[in-house]
Amino acid sequence: MTPRFPQLLLAAVFIFAGALAAQNVGSVLINEVCADSGKNLGTTPTSGSDLEWVELYNTTSSQIDLSNWQVKDNSGLVVLPTGSSIPANGYFVFTLIGTAAQFTAYTGWVADYINTQGWTGLANGGDGLAIFTSTSVCIDYMQYGSGNAVPGAPTWSGTRPSTVSGSANDFSYSRIPNGVDGDASVGDAGSEQAGTSFSVAPFTPGRANGLPVVDVFVPDEYSLYYSGSGTPFQTLCMRDANDPFRVHLNVPPGFDLDANSSHGSPNAIAILARYHDTAATVSVAFTINGSETTVSTPNLTLPSGGNMSVPDSLLQLVDVVTGQFPNTTGTVVVDISCAVSGGATTVYKLEVTLDAPVISTNPNLDDILEAQTSQVTLAATGGATPYTWSLANEPAWVTINSTSGQLTMSPGSSTAGNYTFDVTVDDNNTPARSDTVTFNVDVVAPLTITTGGTLNPISEGGSPVQTISATGGTTPYTWSLSGAPGWLSINSGTGALQGTAPSGSANTYNFSIDVVDNGNPQQSDSLSATLEVVNSLTISSPAAITNGSEASPYSYTFAAVGGTPNYVWSATGLPSFLGLNPNTGELAGTPTNTDAGTYNFDVTVTDSASTPQTDVKAITLVIDPLNSTGGGGGGSGGGGGCVAASDVPYAPAMILLFLLIALRMRRAKKE
Repeated sequence: MTPRFPQLLLAAVFIFAGALAAQNVGSVLINEVCADSGKNLGTTPTSGSDLEWVELYNTTSSQIDLSNWQVKDNSGLVVLPTGSSIPANGYFVFTLIGTAAQFTAYTGWVADYINTQGWTGLANGGDGLAIFTSTSVCIDYMQYGSGNAVPGAPTWSGTRPSTVSGSANDFSYSRIPNGVDGDASVGDAGSEQAGTSFSVAPFTPGRANGLPVVDVFVPDEYSLYYSGSGTPFQTLCMRDANDPFRVHLNVPPGFDLDANSSHGSPNAIAILARYHDTAATVSVAFTINGSETTVSTPNLTLPSGGNMSVPDSLLQLVDVVTGQFPNTTGTVVVDISCAVSGGATTVYKLEVTLDAPVISTNPNLDDILEAQTSQVTLAATGGATPYTWSLANEPAWVTINSTSGQLTMSPGSSTAGNYTFDVTVDDNNTPARSDTVTFNVDVVAPLTITTGGTLNPISEGGSPVQTISATGGTTPYTWSLSGAPGWLSINSGTGALQGTAPSGSANTYNFSIDVVDNGNPQQSDSLSATLEVVNSLTISSPAAITNGSEASPYSYTFAAVGGTPNYVWSATGLPSFLGLNPNTGELAGTPTNTDAGTYNFDVTVTDSASTPQTDVKAITLVIDPLNSTGGGGGGSGGGGGCVAASDVPYAPAMILLFLLIALRMRRAKKE
């Protein structure tokens, strides 16, 4: 087995070497310092804390542990937390004051450490700054303006960068060339003799110094930290947290750059390019980025670009974007290319999002029923969440949850009708952007079939004439049958029953009548119906009815079968001595002693079905005379063809005559 001692010794040497590297003077440099951020993104439109910060640079090819290192000026101290480190030939950026969100929006860089230790900030007119290892070794230091040396750090004997005021704000004190120690004596931290060791330059935290920087200024009410009040002024457009070369602006669709904001100030988007070297030639070009722009931009006018003259050491207003953005949502990206003579071209991007909330719920709400509660949650897209919802011109029974957008509708009884109301959604932009949509809803009564379940009966050969009715719901209705006999149907549009009951179909039929309305959602109702089909109406009495006699009262009652009782009777051609009761069918009257004879007439019966049936029958009636004689025991005579007493007009006198003759014969016999 190979002894491990040499390996362990080698590892220990590397560990020790790493620790020594962290102690070497100049191994970590103060690379960039922002002591004054004049165009800050503060917490109000008119003021805010300077977002001061420090950038360190690792001049070695090894990662360096910064745990418990100290950063000091003349009045404050920051101790870097345990676990802090700086990568090989990399950067470590920490804030002195300000928040992570402010710093990212201001610089486009996510700080490695956000200081919360109560640092009071660097003095704008001059200060000293030094970094010490955890063992109090001063690794690097610098002074600017009229600042004094940091206690424990040597006095800087080199040329100090001057403080900057006026239009040259948002600057930093930067080592140019980036990460280069101009110290004439190696290992003597901070004693730079070269006057160009630190220059006043645009800030570039977390990346190489000396590059051109493009800033975009927008009306304050469209900046990140607009509070909704205060004096309007232009402020820096926030930078993308994932790309320090991209600035982001969010405005409503149709934003007019030639108009004024709600504060009365111009809506101008001003583009500024900054570079530290006044001797250099910087050219700026503007183009619409076709691969990232999603809307048409014919009404936008970009600056003409060209060479940038620099009236001071930092800032130059290049131009403004004019015109009007499209009225649709989408994205416009403007590429701003800065070419420095003798150097590479740096491309910044102005990304404008045309953003506003749009209510996406269909404004034609589903029907709701009287005396019931219905709820629907409205939705929106776009804009900045969370949304705030509100109503206008609404009926008293409509409310909305301002946070969730849930509509609650509770119409009372007898409120059927169409209702409209306005819904507005406000987004969380400042100032808020909104969308308003007019909604409408139909309140309907419940759909109910009002026709009774027992339908009017019909007879064989007859047809129903009944129309089924309904109320409520939303017309037009659609009708149908289920379980009905094949010969019976219903008009789908009117609800009228139709069909002809065939011969032999007499029966009781049970089936369902169904109706659906035209609402959304659709309502339905069903009726359990009963229909009776009866036999055909027929007069069952014979054609030749019972004879009558002169001078004798006569009565005969006709009968019928089938159809639908009750019946109504009538007759045509009756003799004058007879009449027909229409309700009972009784034929009655008394013929005189001169009315003997044969009579022919028609009798009609009508039933009470919804489609009435009738039957007509030819009737023969004989009225016998008083002197009629029978024969052979027929008719009403006695045996042997004797005349019936009832047929002899003077029968009582003849009987008396016979009695008198018999009495005389008896008396003669006795004598």
